[in-house]
Amino acid sequence: MPDNEKIVRMFPGFGLAETPKKPNQEVIKSLEECLEQAKAGEIIGVVIAKREHDGSGSYSYAGFLGMSVVGAMTCASVRLTKMDEL
Repeated sequence: MPDNEKIVRMFPGFGLAETPKKPNQEVIKSLEECLEQAKAGEIIGVVIAKREHDGSGSYSYAGFLGMSVVGAMTCASVRLTKMDEL
């Protein structure tokens, strides 16, 4: 794994029910769209927050990151905390 790529597993599920391991088509579509943008050179840095099937959360990051990414993560965080159901 390159030095600028990290994967961190954290946030145990705290009582969240484990869900069966099965592909989520919305997640696959979103990741494929981002992959195409990265292959075209449009995305040069990424942070991914993930919900694991066992209820835990993890994140990974790679590439060139900066304040624009922090701003995007903050906007996403605010939006998620305002959702009725996570």
